[in-house]
Amino acid sequence: MSEGWATLLQRTEIQFERTVLDLALRGKRILITGAGGSIGSALALQACQHEPEQLILLDSHEASLFHLRQKIVRDHAVDTRYVLADVRDRAKIDQVFKRHRVDVAFHLAAYKHVPFAEDNVDQVASVNVLGTMNVVEAAGEYGTSTVVYPSSDKAVTPRAVYAATKRVTERVLGAIATQCSSPRLRIVRLVNVFETQGNVIETFARQIRANRPLTVTDPRMDRYWMTKREAVHVLTAVATRPSFEGFYMLDVGEPVPIVETARRLFDLLRPGEGPPIIQFSGIRPGERLHEELKYPDEQFWPTDLPGLLTIQIPPPTIAADTWLKELARFRASGYEWEPDDLKSWLVDLASRDEAGV
Repeated sequence: MSEGWATLLQRTEIQFERTVLDLALRGKRILITGAGGSIGSALALQACQHEPEQLILLDSHEASLFHLRQKIVRDHAVDTRYVLADVRDRAKIDQVFKRHRVDVAFHLAAYKHVPFAEDNVDQVASVNVLGTMNVVEAAGEYGTSTVVYPSSDKAVTPRAVYAATKRVTERVLGAIATQCSSPRLRIVRLVNVFETQGNVIETFARQIRANRPLTVTDPRMDRYWMTKREAVHVLTAVATRPSFEGFYMLDVGEPVPIVETARRLFDLLRPGEGPPIIQFSGIRPGERLHEELKYPDEQFWPTDLPGLLTIQIPPPTIAADTWLKELARFRASGYEWEPDDLKSWLVDLASRDEAGV
């Protein structure tokens, strides 16, 4: 399937040189949260090729961590520790950072399924926002040099729960990064990633192999795409950036219609068998037709690494302490709020006027 990514991307796949990845990983004590997920496990396997001093792989899902351990033990001789933990457990997260003296943390643990997030607001917000703050604060307390955080293009003009959690976290971390130099915070806006669990490509492939119609939500819907290897490379590369430059993003080209992606995948898996049958199922809760890569007051600038862009963001006018006070409200009483009230608060916080809270 790897030879077909360029066909689905409709552009050339971006990769960074090994020396860039070495700089981020070699000889370092690397923590990956959400290590059992699609991108987390790919990042862990990539790190194994660059001789880290130690890998600390953390996930709350036992089976995923077990399967990743089997792959690493089979193919690599790397000092690796496997930690079953929930990023919402601040005491445990503190213990991990203190015990393992982490140099670089890749914080990938998150709930990501957009429609599910609409029905589980408290869980998604507590993991995606409060869990992230636990990791960042523990990293600062125990001397970690760099924390890499993957955001999403869905964070731009958010209206749904998952998108709002990403935007809130972007804004909090952006405020912290402009005020504090330790840990170095590197924030990446990813787009839709091929080969990830629950991705539409996985659904299409399953339908094609079962000789079933392909279900597309809406003929107008399109998405920006990247490969899992691109996601791993960009997350690793930004860990080497010496100063805060704004947010980061790969140059992902133009959005591709979902229906076109479905047709191209069908041609790859069933060549010469004619056009697929496509059924339109309607947009699900939290989804939208089109994604955006940046806000109107943000600007793209190239970096010295071809394919890596910075997103120049306006200076935050809301202090980090103000954001943290807002999050403390949720930490103290979020589970007592009605789901609709919690969603309203979260979406409002994500889009609140930069002039003040």
